[in-house]
Amino acid sequence: CKETAPGGSNLDVQKACDQAAQQGISVVFLPAAQYGFSGNVNVPDGITVLGEGSRTLCYAYGNAGLFFSIAGKNVRLTRLTMRGPSTAWTDANGPNPNNTEAIQDVGHPNLRVDHCELSGFAAAVEFDNEATGQIDHCSIHDNPVIGLGYGVDASTGSYVLVTDNEFGDCRHCLASQGDPLGQGYRPTHWEFRHNRVY
Repeated sequence: CKETAPGGSNLDVQKACDQAAQQGISVVFLPAAQYGFSGNVNVPDGITVLGEGSRTLCYAYGNAGLFFSIAGKNVRLTRLTMRGPSTAWTDANGPNPNNTEAIQDVGHPNLRVDHCELSGFAAAVEFDNEATGQIDHCSIHDNPVIGLGYGVDASTGSYVLVTDNEFGDCRHCLASQGDPLGQGYRPTHWEFRHNRVY
């Protein structure tokens, strides 16, 4: 069974995610349409958000801040096209900065992002606070923000596998750090394999 979100906004996607979680449905289907994001969608435990590839476009309606906030374990985002506010070089600390992120997982296990296209973000996919996950078979490109511009960011004890993707024109295709504030996180670990960087 699946819950379907009609084309519209992040509010429609959030409503579909909430209804799926309440009814025990594991798939939220975003059919071919455009979805304008002016705020974030919290994706609950065990939910797969499934699109129709290039025909399912999630785009920034202004500076959205964040598209998808992972709010539980075993979440999957697949076959989605996500486009941030700008693919031009901007400065994170300059006028009209691009500070939008596509996906953020803070402390949740087993996120999978696959067969997605992500462009125009300050950070396409971010893992923090011992989050774990996998990014595979994605096209992550044109995220050129001075001071940010991350394709994948694995930090503060996260364990991340990045495999079989294409990366292009990001400031850093993969960015990582350990525990800079000494808060007791485990060492960060990532594997970057079988990717094409152009």
